[in-house]
Amino acid sequence: MEITIYCLIYLFTAVVTFVAGLLALRRRALVGAIELALLCFSAAVCAFFLTFEAASTTQAGKLFWSQLSYIGGVFIPVFYFLFALRFTSMTRLSELRAAWFLFVFPLVSLGMAFTNGDHHLLWSSYSDINPETNMMVYHHGFWFWVGYAMYNYVLLFLATFKLLRFSAANKQYTRYRRQGFLILLAGLLPWAASIIYLMNISPIEGLELTTISTSISASIFVWALLKGRLLNMMPVARETLMETLPIGVVALDNRDRLQDINQQAKAYLRLEKEDLLGMTLEQALSEIDNSGCEDAIRLVEAMLDKEATDSTMVSVFDDKVVYRINRTPIQAVRGSRLIMIQDITQEVRQKEELQAARMKAEESDRLKSAFLANMSHEIRTPMNSIIGFISLLQEENLTAAEKSEYLDIVRKNGDRLLSTLNDIVDVSKIESGQVVVNPSVFDLNEVMLNCFGLFRQDALIKGLEFKRPTLLMPDVSFVRTDKDKLYSIVTNLVKNALKYTQKGFVAFDCSINNGELFFTVVDSGIGIPYEKQLAIFERFIQVDSHRKSTFEGAGLGLAITKAFVELLGGEITVESEEGKGSTFYVRIPIEIVSPEMAADV
Repeated sequence: MEITIYCLIYLFTAVVTFVAGLLALRRRALVGAIELALLCFSAAVCAFFLTFEAASTTQAGKLFWSQLSYIGGVFIPVFYFLFALRFTSMTRLSELRAAWFLFVFPLVSLGMAFTNGDHHLLWSSYSDINPETNMMVYHHGFWFWVGYAMYNYVLLFLATFKLLRFSAANKQYTRYRRQGFLILLAGLLPWAASIIYLMNISPIEGLELTTISTSISASIFVWALLKGRLLNMMPVARETLMETLPIGVVALDNRDRLQDINQQAKAYLRLEKEDLLGMTLEQALSEIDNSGCEDAIRLVEAMLDKEATDSTMVSVFDDKVVYRINRTPIQAVRGSRLIMIQDITQEVRQKEELQAARMKAEESDRLKSAFLANMSHEIRTPMNSIIGFISLLQEENLTAAEKSEYLDIVRKNGDRLLSTLNDIVDVSKIESGQVVVNPSVFDLNEVMLNCFGLFRQDALIKGLEFKRPTLLMPDVSFVRTDKDKLYSIVTNLVKNALKYTQKGFVAFDCSINNGELFFTVVDSGIGIPYEKQLAIFERFIQVDSHRKSTFEGAGLGLAITKAFVELLGGEITVESEEGKGSTFYVRIPIEIVSPEMAADV
């Protein structure tokens, strides 16, 4: 044995390809990893025995080690073809029914190698050993060219064709195009060297450059595997489906590194970089700018939450967007998982709208029931009173004082009944959209004084302090708006304040500033609980429904008032504390008219 530089080259090739095979075998759950491992092991066996062939100093010794190298060498093209087939069409070795046929010619060639001394069909003759390089040249026979070389190049051509067609068909998918080119380059190197060897144009006579190129090829595979960028893929047949799915799909390994991610997931995470495979999600996020980064981080945290259930929801972008995140373990690789991200904003909004509509319908049914019960009371009570006292008025022995008292009761109940019917008509018109704004020019002071005069007697009867409103200056008291609706707003609020105030005072006032009318009503009545301050503007709502016998009314006044205020382009609010009174604020855009122009109208 003579140790030369060529022995070391072959040995290095054997070690590198064997390590590459082990790495591929460790990732055998990945697509094509088993075929790649078998390819590397075959090349390693071939290179290992060629190490001894290069070191041998006799023809018999070199021939013996060359025969042993065929144990691995004859299967290299077969496993390369199966690897290309698996990579491009996802056909497993166990699924390829005629796969055994691929091994017929290699097995025959292996037999030919060990029986070459009987027929010389593989190697016809040998040269003398070069004393400078210790290399021997093999002259090839008929079977080498027909059964070995031609068969190998047919498999090489088919594998190359599959890879080229795959790269062309999937050129829009950068990940597969790069992998296909990488594998094609690494796979062609040994065969390019083989052609140089067969054409006898090698710079070193007798040196099989295939082993050297195999070392380079194996190094490429090792680099690719260690980087996690090779073979960590979903099946190609599913790629189009993944890229067209309306949901984001992310595949992570047990170290949370990206093994696959479709375009929709990139859009959700605001990732624009193409080459993301092998990175963790945190590393991928570091590639984007600060715009939207916080929301993307929030989404990633939800995706990586180990304690979360299989399905969770996360809201981002100020709760304007809602995602559903589903996690599914990948059984083939322990610790890895498939994460699906779905934008369910529309679904959530629809559910919220349906829930709101259902609650509104239930509330409407409740209010209708309350309306019917309340209307029954509000109509029947004054009607019974009117009928009863009219019957009493028919008695002949009534004094004048009694008749006056009974007539006054009939009048009050008639007014109450008429007010209820008017409220019902107003609400009906509002709901049907029949209410229109009829602007006119009038004196606002007149409206305020009329309202004061209308309720002054009621306040005196209840013993309340009813404060006279401050009148506006004549140059700003004439305005243009809907007088009837404004009068209804004022009277409804004042009447409401008087109704719920048993002692103390009621005051109302108005002012004009920057083309807007500000109207306030203050009372020292029972007040309104905070949780009911919005509900009081709904129809048929009273502050305390249990006190209807104390506070008569249909509960329509504030609803009508709010509707009229909004029709005039304004708004109404309330400040109140239970037991301490309430203050209603009304703001309405208004047009001021000069007294001269008002006189001409």
